[in-house]
Amino acid sequence: LNTDAVTIIAGELVAARAIKAGEQLAGASEGLQLSESTLRGNVVGSFVDGWPAAAGEHAPIALALLHECFLADASPWDGYIAALPKAADAGLDVPLLWSQEEREAFASSTTYPVRELLDDIAADYAWLEANAFSQAPDLFPASIFSYERYLWAHAVALAKAVRVGETLAIMPGAAETRREVPGGVGASASAAEVQVRTSGGLFSKKETMALLVATCDVEAGAPGGGA
Repeated sequence: LNTDAVTIIAGELVAARAIKAGEQLAGASEGLQLSESTLRGNVVGSFVDGWPAAAGEHAPIALALLHECFLADASPWDGYIAALPKAADAGLDVPLLWSQEEREAFASSTTYPVRELLDDIAADYAWLEANAFSQAPDLFPASIFSYERYLWAHAVALAKAVRVGETLAIMPGAAETRREVPGGVGASASAAEVQVRTSGGLFSKKETMALLVATCDVEAGAPGGGA
């Protein structure tokens, strides 16, 4: 995080000073992006071979997030997770976490497949419970890997994951690039975008960085991204 330019207030990335278009607001190496690769690269990966992930590409991110929750302060994501909203009324406004009545009203007025998504999430969880969680209860304690927590993690993935090149990942500071941000001078869609840059090669290891870059001038105090 470029703390000279931005700060995090109540989960929002806010401009600490006037920002010019093209300035880098945050950056994250592949190791600080939560994605399916994160899941496959840790101990959980060996338990999910054959997992259908019927709920789509957000499902592995949800499971990876729960594993980081399990690691607690041993995880580099501990501070980020602590700042995440825990329910719809706390800022995580995703239909998955709404009441049954609210979901039914929403489903009747939109083509968003909320019922089908919930069915797929339940099927994914049932597979995990039978093929992973029950096989290694010490690695998958019920207090962390309950259905309610998995549903919450999937909601976080839906709200926070962005495209980093061709990969879907949670990158701290990037979620709000998908919304119009007040204070952006000449901004039509967002005040920042994720750019992928690769360095090294030939005689050194290639490293891919995801950078959150301002796409327009932003006034001091205006939202410039999201946690």
